[in-house]
Formats: sequence, C-alpha cells, structure tokens
Amino acid sequence: MSVPTQIADPVMARTAETPDKGQQVGFIALLIGTLGIAFAPIFAKLAVNLDHQAGASGDLILAPVAVAFWRMAIATPIFVLAMGREHRLQAAPRSSSFDWRLLFPGLFFALDLGFWHWSFEFTSVANSTLEVNFAVILVALVGWLWFKDRFNWRFPVGAGLALSGMILLVGFSFSGTSQTWIGDLMGLGCAFAYSGYQLTSKAMLQHHRVNVVMAFGTGVAAVFLLLGAMVSPGRLIPVTAYGWLCVIALALISQVLGQGLIAFGMRRLPVGLVSVVLVLQPVFAALLGWMILGQSLSVTQVCAGVLVVAGIYLARRGSIPAT
Repeated sequence: MSVPTQIADPVMARTAETPDKGQQVGFIALLIGTLGIAFAPIFAKLAVNLDHQAGASGDLILAPVAVAFWRMAIATPIFVLAMGREHRLQAAPRSSSFDWRLLFPGLFFALDLGFWHWSFEFTSVANSTLEVNFAVILVALVGWLWFKDRFNWRFPVGAGLALSGMILLVGFSFSGTSQTWIGDLMGLGCAFAYSGYQLTSKAMLQHHRVNVVMAFGTGVAAVFLLLGAMVSPGRLIPVTAYGWLCVIALALISQVLGQGLIAFGMRRLPVGLVSVVLVLQPVFAALLGWMILGQSLSVTQVCAGVLVVAGIYLARRGSIPAT
C-alpha cells in the first residue's frame, strides 16, 4: 500500500489558492478533523473496558496512559513515511540545523493526553472532552496578541455563544460526589496543556509543512507518554484483539485523520477560530457517547449543542476582518 504524499495537506498548490478558497477548504477540513478527534474518548474508553473484559480474570486493566501512547506510536510511522516521501518527491534540500521548537507541540500534547485519558476513569466522556475545550479562551487571547489575528464583532459574540453552550452542556453533569470531581479537575487542567499544543503547533505550521509538524509532534508525544505509561498502574500492552483494534482505530481515526486535518485547517485559519470550532468536539463526543456507550443525553444538552453550533457559525462569519 502506498503512503500518500501529504496525509494532512491534500492541497499541495497553496500558491494557486485564493485566500477565501484556502479558508473554505481549511474550514471543511477542520470540521472533519473535529469529528475525528471526537471518537478519541470513545475508543480510549472501549480500549480499556473491552481489553479488560476479554482478558484473563484478575488481570490489571490496560493503563489509560498506555492507550494514549499506542495512539501516538502507531500514528508516528505514518506521518514519518508521508513526510519522507513528500521530501523526496519535492527534492527539497536538507537543512543543516534542526528546529528544536518542533519538540514543543509534542510535549504539550503528551501532557494533555496523559491527564485526559485518566480523566475518563473518573468522569463522563462528555465532561472530560468538554473541559479541555476551555482552552478556547486562552488560545483566542494569545492568538490576538501573538499572531495578530483580527476579527469583526461577530467573532467575540459567536465565541461567547459557543462558550455559553459549552458551560450549559457541562453544568448539568458536574458532580461533587464520589470521585467525579477528580476527573473534572483533570479535564480543566488539560485545557492549559491543550492551549500550549494549539499555539505552538500554529507557530510551527508557519515555518514547516503539516506532515513535518505532525511527525515530530506525534513522535515526541509518544516518547513522553511511554515514560508515563511505564510508571502508571495497569498494563502497557493490550492482551486482546479488542484492545488492539481500539488503539489502532484511535491512532488512524483520531490522530492521523483527526489531528492531521485539524493541523491542515489550522495552517489556513486564525488559531482563535480553530479553537472555537474545536468546541464542537464535546458536542460530537456527547452524541457518540450516547449512541455507542449508552450515556444519557438530555434535552438541555441538545439545546446546548445547538447553541455551540450557532456560536461557531457567528465566529466563522467574524473571522475575516470587516473592510
């Protein structure tokens, strides 16, 4: 099977794109990528549960951090092969120096995923996915200050609506009982790491191609997650076919397709808009959790999801400065 030249960057002739065309393609890719990463908590939870249920009685569970490691480890060679083939086809000259800044996205992503996967053991899929997306506040602010992103009045209004829908969605599932608060705290802490991942990725995408940023980011994250998995309670390696199928699906759908397309969209869109659109992830995750895991989904949560979509629409309309 041949490796595609550009897994996350199918539009090679960027110079032939008009700004509007590039943003439209990037926005569509971002939506598809967001759906792809919405499967991440589903596959992660299934990997732990199915591997444990089908394994030998009394076995330790598959460590959630180990699931995150396999996601990165399986995806890394795909990005590396695509990066290498693209390099050969373009006959690009080898750089004499390594850009050490490429290490930062992977470091932040490892911190994000490590805590995020553990949060699934204490709180719901919708909660853990949702809380990470509080990163939108920090990312939009830093994008305005650092990347000089400029928007018209629709963007803050849309971002506010999306955040309101997000708060409404999670507000009815917060709980101070049992150990739920531990998972919720982990999810909120992940927002800071996820902000760092988005911002450093955007910075690197201004200097490197998508496959380069994804190959280094995914590989670095795999190294740190392996270290975390080795010191975490639970097994490092799945012992059943069910476990392996889940981590492979997680790598291909959520990392290669999902994060790859998000990086493709991020290269063409303001990072603040990207962060707002990613608020759709908990909406998708709540729907998938309801359909696949049987988790409850109330009328209020559905209305909150509609509010998020409306907010993203306004933010998208406001992402191009008024002339």
